[in-house]
Parts: sequence; structure tokens; C-alpha cells
Amino acid sequence: MYLIIVGAGDIGSPLIEIATAGGNEVVVVEQNADRAEQAAQRYDCLVLQDDATVKETLEEAGAEHIHRSAAAPIFLHKQSSMAIGKVLDTGGEALSADRLFVADHSALANGVGGANPTHTGQALALRTAEHLADRYFDGVADPIPADPTPASADD
Repeated sequence: MYLIIVGAGDIGSPLIEIATAGGNEVVVVEQNADRAEQAAQRYDCLVLQDDATVKETLEEAGAEHIHRSAAAPIFLHKQSSMAIGKVLDTGGEALSADRLFVADHSALANGVGGANPTHTGQALALRTAEHLADRYFDGVADPIPADPTPASADD
């Protein structure tokens, strides 16, 4: 499978690891130079250090069709704009586009919008990544131990 993964941070890196370990052809688009270099050194994939909001960058990454909007990016993913059950299935995958997952606050059901609850967003991102791994990569080991040792200030 040919995959374009945007971002090599906390969410993108595990996806890159799963996808490359599964023998998929992966292209990563990462704007941050340090993260792009780390991804290029760590994973067997092509890494483009560029801005994924630029059409030409996505074309260089291999995208065949790019959906664009003339609206400013701040208006594209307000909370609830991609709500689970309306735009996304319960695993965070778009109902109208196979293999397109949304793992941010826009997936949360909240009819009036509002502030993004950080911990809920982090939990949603982890949950979505687990659904993606289960559906397309035969799952992964549980990333959270059953009995985690709490961190302390002395660590």
C-alpha cells in the first residue's frame, strides 16, 4: 500500500513505524527540520521536509487528487466539524474516503464548538491510531501497560 503520512511527531511517528514495518511504501511530509531528519534516519521511507498545506508538496509526495478549500485553515477543522457518526465512523475513518482518519478535536461531538479539551483530544488520537492499526496493520501491542509505573520528580 502507498501511504502519505503528514507529520512525524507524537502521532505521526507511531503510524510511520507501523506502516514501514508492514512493508508499505511510505512518504512522510514533515515541516520541522529536526523531526524530518529524525524520521529519515529512523524509518525506511521517503521524507519531504516541506509544508503539507501546499498543493505542490502533496503532488511531490504522490497524491493523485487533492481536495482544497479557499477558506483559511483556521476554519477547516473547528471542533465538531468532522463529528463521529456524521462524517467519521466510530474508529475515526472518514465515511466518504477510505483510509482517511481524523484524530483531532474536529471529531468530537459538541454542537456549539468551544475550547478543545486537551486530554480528551490526546485520548481520541490514541484511540484513532489503535483503530487504524487494527484495521489496516493487524493491530499493535498495547501501548499503555496494564499497571503503569507513575513518573516521579526523581526520575
